[in-house]
Amino acid sequence: MSQSLADIEEGALRLPDEERARLAVVLLASLEEEVQSPEELEKMWLAEAERRFRELKDGDVQGIPAREVSLGFGLSSPLDANQIPPRCPVRT
Repeated sequence: MSQSLADIEEGALRLPDEERARLAVVLLASLEEEVQSPEELEKMWLAEAERRFRELKDGDVQGIPAREVSLGFGLSSPLDANQIPPRCPVRT
């Protein structure tokens, strides 16, 4: 009998940090291998953006104001990009 996704997730979350990180790298790499071209990747991101927009439009989820998100990253204002902490993945 195969394991359910919930069982696999539960088991993965019980792994030590180093093994969870290794598993994450392997899983992400497996997804990257499936993407054949930049165009395909763009289509995937567009589909994700459209899905998220529908969720907002349909009221399934609520947006978070930019100011609240910015303050959560320790910024003094939403557009103060120079203050984005170095550990933040969106820093350019």
